[in-house]
Amino acid sequence: MKEELFPKKKCNDYLLSHLVKAMVLSVGVSLVFSVVSCRNAETEHVTGTAEVKINFKGSNYEGIAELGMQASTGGSLQYQKFNQHQEIKMGNDFIVVADLIPQKTTSELQATASNVNNLMAATEPGLLPNDICYKLLVYDNNGNYVAERDYIRGKESNTAITPALMLDGGQTYTFVSYCVNTTSIASLPSVVNKNTLAGAVLSDMAGTTDLMYFKSSPITLQGGTNNYLDIVLKHMFSQITTTLDVSQTGYKIHTIDANIAPHYNKASVQLADGVISRSSLGSTPILFSLPTGNNIDLYPNSVSNINVVNNDTNNTTVFNIPSVRLGIGTSPSQGASIVNKNIKIENLKVTPGVKYKLNISLVPVDTYLTYMGVAAARINGQIWMRYNMGVTNMDLTANNPDQNPQVAALYGGYYFWGLKDPYSATNNTQKSGPAGAWNSGTNYAPVKNQTYDPCPAGYRVPTTNEWLKLLEYTTSENIGKWDTAPVDFGGSFGAGKVLRSKKNANVLITLPIAGIFHAAGHVDYRGYVGNYWTSTESGDVQVIKISAENPLPATSAIVTSISDKSFNQHSLRCIADVPN
Repeated sequence: MKEELFPKKKCNDYLLSHLVKAMVLSVGVSLVFSVVSCRNAETEHVTGTAEVKINFKGSNYEGIAELGMQASTGGSLQYQKFNQHQEIKMGNDFIVVADLIPQKTTSELQATASNVNNLMAATEPGLLPNDICYKLLVYDNNGNYVAERDYIRGKESNTAITPALMLDGGQTYTFVSYCVNTTSIASLPSVVNKNTLAGAVLSDMAGTTDLMYFKSSPITLQGGTNNYLDIVLKHMFSQITTTLDVSQTGYKIHTIDANIAPHYNKASVQLADGVISRSSLGSTPILFSLPTGNNIDLYPNSVSNINVVNNDTNNTTVFNIPSVRLGIGTSPSQGASIVNKNIKIENLKVTPGVKYKLNISLVPVDTYLTYMGVAAARINGQIWMRYNMGVTNMDLTANNPDQNPQVAALYGGYYFWGLKDPYSATNNTQKSGPAGAWNSGTNYAPVKNQTYDPCPAGYRVPTTNEWLKLLEYTTSENIGKWDTAPVDFGGSFGAGKVLRSKKNANVLITLPIAGIFHAAGHVDYRGYVGNYWTSTESGDVQVIKISAENPLPATSAIVTSISDKSFNQHSLRCIADVPN
């Protein structure tokens, strides 16, 4: 059974004449001593030895509700926008999207009632991991040093580690505690001038220290019993978790240099009131963990790091990327790369003691371009040829790839799987290439096989995964005349499937519905089916099938496996081997 904070004294008339509750609030922290007493005429507080036991509640960051409240001229309160969003154009190819988001504490609820008192709910503390060390100092009613104890989270009651804290009942004390998120008692910083509370200082701490602080108001103890002390520590500096995600570009992160400013490298804290004095203004580096060596598969497309930032409340925080190198290819030292310098995300508002997430994404701009001398479209970082392989006239004016209806000059060649050359009068024998002919890598990390791949320099046959990614980031619509039933030995000209960028509706990739070239040497199902090869092998080989069997724009294509890859020939559209 839990012992009473202070035991009741049985009075002669059994009358409870007085109830005392001492509640102590500090800067963002809470300490509570509960007192229940039955007072007679002679005694208000019991003297004698008063043992103080720690009831550690956890730690807190500044609450979002406090951030969002500001006084208006009418005296009412209103919420500011918490999340900070920016988009920065990086050349003609990419946009940097940044979101700085303050994080809620363990339990923070915002009432919807209109009256001011209900606007902000109480904030509960978060857990502090076991084995984290913290110090408690005790000062008397005159502000003179009395005692101190070093505690280990989860082992507060172990007197072999920390001697019991015995004080005088009937006396008034102030309690101060601090923590720097360490598991070593020896790493707790020493207090300078600790003999008086007014002069006690934590001096010249590193600005990256995760400092947590607590102070009570004066409390009178009860002798002859246990006095339970509830402590919640408050984080004094901001914590920012920064994530850089370039996955939409198709690149991987090879190197990055980043920092956050302003940041004070030193800080001193007055124990009497928690006031921080900052010095040595500069920046703090963001040290993302990246591999070394030439194994491209080890390099990530997303990295994260947690930083403690020591700064004043300001609207001028800057996330700096002095340099970043992104690349794709067989190794970090080969293939194409993007090197950008001096990327700045400016005018971020950072408040001390608040926990933030800074999410940064590199998003490709969807556009038309000429890549390796070929008309192309970039959608979500992928670069696709605008013409089928085998089209001889790739003049955008004379042979518009998006014309409605489609024409025979846009159909291009028909290819056996795994072979370099399309069907012709002299290349008409049923055959196919060996395993890995179009991809010596994998579905997710393709490698062009120069011996068999028919695509021009800088391009290759796409994987199933790349086709599905294209379909994910486009809408679908039909143009031209589609046959309602399959026609052997021919079919209608003119049908096409338009894939329109979701980010830029002016950017299109149009796929002619050219039918299937039958092993017997003729075209079937033109205007009804368009099959486009992939380089993916999963037992069978795979095609992307676009069919009038389900021509609605919502279903643009399906993946179909083909067991006999040497029987029919299909259309081919190439993707850039190395995005630029």
